[in-house]
Amino acid sequence: TMADSGPAVARTWDDVERLMYAAEPANFLLGGDCSAALRFRFPSAREVIDILRKDDESRIVPGRPPKALDGGACTELGTTDGAMSILETRDGRHHFGKGVEDEARFAAWFRDAPLGDAIATPFNIAHFQLAKFMTGGGFLEGFDAKVLEPWKQNLRDGGFEFDRCLPYIFISGARDVGSFHHDVSHVVAWQIEGTKRFCGLRQPSRLHPERQRRKHGQTVAPPKGLRETDVLAVEMPAGTVLFNQLLTPHWVQSPLDEVAFSVNLSHGGLRRVGAGRGLCRNEAEHEAYKASDPEIAKMFDIKRGYKSEKE
Repeated sequence: TMADSGPAVARTWDDVERLMYAAEPANFLLGGDCSAALRFRFPSAREVIDILRKDDESRIVPGRPPKALDGGACTELGTTDGAMSILETRDGRHHFGKGVEDEARFAAWFRDAPLGDAIATPFNIAHFQLAKFMTGGGFLEGFDAKVLEPWKQNLRDGGFEFDRCLPYIFISGARDVGSFHHDVSHVVAWQIEGTKRFCGLRQPSRLHPERQRRKHGQTVAPPKGLRETDVLAVEMPAGTVLFNQLLTPHWVQSPLDEVAFSVNLSHGGLRRVGAGRGLCRNEAEHEAYKASDPEIAKMFDIKRGYKSEKE
């Protein structure tokens, strides 16, 4: 049945087009030619955490307390008994239930603590400005030439164009639960180390209507009465590549007792012009909404990371 079925797998660019422009834009996996460019020798997650925590542009926030979601700070849509329910997520509208000062204190502690102590604590670390690490002996030296350029060329060869393609890093601690949110981008999530569980909706258009799609990413509300059968939960061991569709809600879990490290490629303006296609329905709707009011457009301005390019 549909409720038991796993994600679709796109092995050709025709597959990507079919799934990306579907009436119900559910997430899907990338394989075959579509993920061929995603090969790189990264340092260990432990080493990357140590590098990123020393950089001022890293975003460091506390993770969820282990084993139990922390009261009003989270939305517990399901219950757990040992194993983590796929319905466990934070409510992004309440963020972490801690004040800005609490988060700043945690980040300061995390940057200076012994590495083993820091990693053993629930945490999330993200970095959106990775260019500095791609040169001069940085841990991502060669990433632009070995991964980004081949990836973008493969997209173009497959008939796609785009206005933005930016790499980000996300690392979370063991047994962590991310917030319920959507992104104003098509995100290719590439699992590097550890396992994440990427939870999205099987019918995002129906369960996440336009009034929710018009909200900023972490202010969206989970659908009332959401059931496990509504969720497409994708286990992502290292090497897995998932395509998360623009403006479809999701939450990411680290269900195992290990750190989970991923690289995400964020795309804006993605369209298959080679097949006569414009923007997908969600992005066309979103661009029209931004065009209706300069303040709305400002609210949704994407952070500029490695390179925003229009080629």
